[in-house]
Amino acid sequence: MKKTLLIILAFLTAGAVKAQTEHRTALYLNAGLEKEFLSVLSGGVSVEGRFCDTKTKDLMLKPYLEYSPVKFFTFGVDYRLDFNKEDGEDSKRIGRLGLTAKLKYNFKGFRPEFSLKYNNYNEDYVVNSEEKTKQYLRPKFQLGYRIKSWKLTPYVSYEWFYNFPRDLVDKDRWCFGVKKKFNKVHNFTFEYRLYEKFNRVNDKGTKVKNDIAENIFLIGYKYVFPYKQKGE
Repeated sequence: MKKTLLIILAFLTAGAVKAQTEHRTALYLNAGLEKEFLSVLSGGVSVEGRFCDTKTKDLMLKPYLEYSPVKFFTFGVDYRLDFNKEDGEDSKRIGRLGLTAKLKYNFKGFRPEFSLKYNNYNEDYVVNSEEKTKQYLRPKFQLGYRIKSWKLTPYVSYEWFYNFPRDLVDKDRWCFGVKKKFNKVHNFTFEYRLYEKFNRVNDKGTKVKNDIAENIFLIGYKYVFPYKQKGE
């Protein structure tokens, strides 16, 4: 009986170790400028600082363009440069191309959205050639509600990350946030994200046991130069 209990205990302990999750907390600070060139075309640039458990620091620069031929569809392209620094390690640089197609609809204040984003990560520090270029397909569902009298839009979204080279999903992300628009030019965003990473591998392609769950708090500001037609 005692031997059986020890076997069961060992099995449960092994399962707990295998399924253990590393929890992290991060703060993101984002600022951006956007210019509406035409009623259907806009572009801008954003700068974001990311601080994770005081050990990891990221600085990101992302220029982008968005084209909306009709009200319910938007196509976007962006390129993000990520300068990453961890305590005791050399700085890392990552370039990421993004292509996004988004469908959106407004109905009595409700704002459902569906987007599909393709990402191609080019990293200049990865040792494993199979991970030299990462490619992701990212479906995302979002639902917001516009409170017109307050110029406030709370929203929730869910997104998962399909890794093309590995043929599996290895990340997902929940977002709960609110956007505040003071006028045509000033926009603020406050957001909480639960970002989960699983099915992880290291630079040598070996599977990593620990999953990661990041609790992220984001504060963002964007200044918009609105499009003005002739005569305005």
